[in-house]
Amino acid sequence: RATVLATLERPRTALGANASSSFSITGVEPLTATFLRLLPTAEVGLPVSFPLLLAGGTPPYRVEVQGSDGVSVPLGPAPGGLLEVPWVPRAAGPLALFVSVEDAHGFQAQTNTTVPVAPALNGIIELPTSATDVGPVALSLDVEGGIPPYAGTLNVSGGPTVSFSGPGGTFPETLDLPAPGSLTLSLRVTDALGARAFSSSSLTVHP
Repeated sequence: RATVLATLERPRTALGANASSSFSITGVEPLTATFLRLLPTAEVGLPVSFPLLLAGGTPPYRVEVQGSDGVSVPLGPAPGGLLEVPWVPRAAGPLALFVSVEDAHGFQAQTNTTVPVAPALNGIIELPTSATDVGPVALSLDVEGGIPPYAGTLNVSGGPTVSFSGPGGTFPETLDLPAPGSLTLSLRVTDALGARAFSSSSLTVHP
């Protein structure tokens, strides 16, 4: 808040003296809305929150956040200070957020920002064939979307479990299949933001 000291000059009295009186006016700082500590990248389908700082004006505040992905989040009445704006991105690409704030006296403020949104995390098991013989078989694990680095496991029913990690792309692996049968390969992947993806594939092993 700001205080202004003012002096009111009155007309001269009948005796020629000046008359004056002083008074103070207390106001408030201008209403502002500012995004803080935004994530460098968000991810489709993964809940995030965007910290929004409200200052000035007169609380409580009415806040509405509109996203370029078609999502609208009304918030309030909010007391001011730091406010967490929850969001679940729907589409990959630049996400523009537009904020409109109105205080108790109807004064308004706007702000906006843009956050990159990565595609949803996805893991794929690439097999050279759906059937093979006992012995070593080469395959690749493809990781797409999400936020690197990645970590994951490939589990083979009745067989080995392979762990891998890295910045993404293709992870080549070689499995040693000691016995014939029908196998299920299960892939689990986690990215830097904690998103998870799962996929599976079948493989027939001949004697």
